[in-house]
Amino acid sequence: LKSGEERGGMNILSNNPEKLVLDFQPSDFRDITTLWGTTYPVLRYSVSDNYISFHHPLHWFLGQLLHCLEFLDPAKLATVGWQSFKELIWSFDDPLWEDGCPYKDRPEDGQDMGAILQANPDLQRKLLVIFDYPIRVCCLMSQIRSYLWVRNGHIAKSSAAHYCEICLRHNTYDLDVFLVQVAFTLFDPDHLLLTIIDRYELLDFFSEGYRPEKHPSYDPSQLLHMVELFLNLLVVCMSERSIVAGLTLKEQARRYIVHGTITQIAYTDLMRQIPDRMSELTIYDQIINQVANFRPPTSTNDIGYYQLKDDQLGEVDPYFIHYSRNKKAEAEQRLRQHAQAQKAAQGVEATTKSVFAHTPLLHINK
Repeated sequence: LKSGEERGGMNILSNNPEKLVLDFQPSDFRDITTLWGTTYPVLRYSVSDNYISFHHPLHWFLGQLLHCLEFLDPAKLATVGWQSFKELIWSFDDPLWEDGCPYKDRPEDGQDMGAILQANPDLQRKLLVIFDYPIRVCCLMSQIRSYLWVRNGHIAKSSAAHYCEICLRHNTYDLDVFLVQVAFTLFDPDHLLLTIIDRYELLDFFSEGYRPEKHPSYDPSQLLHMVELFLNLLVVCMSERSIVAGLTLKEQARRYIVHGTITQIAYTDLMRQIPDRMSELTIYDQIINQVANFRPPTSTNDIGYYQLKDDQLGEVDPYFIHYSRNKKAEAEQRLRQHAQAQKAAQGVEATTKSVFAHTPLLHINK
């Protein structure tokens, strides 16, 4: 059974409640070969068996630093000796690179030193360990949502709820997803994808097919749910661009309001879904009136509702990072109904399986 312990005010989850001391575990790698024959070193770690926590303040600090990368364009990096962001990151542990690339070591053919440093197995493994922590947290959230931690549910559920609180998730869950996105830009995508699959304990599923009786941790329903959440993480990494695109607070508020009003919702309920830093904007109500229609109450016992305007549906992403499964289904239904109505207006026969695509996020080319 999964059990929780308190260490330094932080919940640490484990399946070994009798263990009183958190032993340091050195990084151990194993080679995993893909179906097409490429072998990658993958950190040996199991979310189901090892100690794990939601709280990684140093990683959140790293995420906030990387959040400011819009100020580090290639021209500014060149003034301190680096050619690219990848070169900056991959040289983090080399003392010769503390002040930028030594001129004498710069390749004459102009090759990016980031690619050369990436081939260094020691540097590669150190960065893999650093970026493995946000992947573990994403896997832990998926396991909790798949009911793997039910029997000691109070600690696990309260930790997950605190981690995803509306007022905190911008500095917790959102940053962990952002770090996974950054990792996809630093490593070979196949390498990182293999790491995530291993962390989700789905290697056998994708190599041997659906054989639930063989899985050591998941029952059949949990296995399928974990596969679904794994795929959802990949979709979120590709579609969630609010941090990557450097959206302003006003643009983020608009995005939250658009996704919050996809179905009818009261003003007070919408306020509960919007972080305070956005709802306190002076133009908050103005944004609501721009993107949503208001249906006034019809009696003294009724309340008014807001609902997203049809001409704003192009901004809706059904895989919005903070949508629950039910909310995703509601968003997809609204988009599908709108697509069917448009086809009917054009004289095209409507089908029950309409295909739709959302408009790219605003300012994606920033």
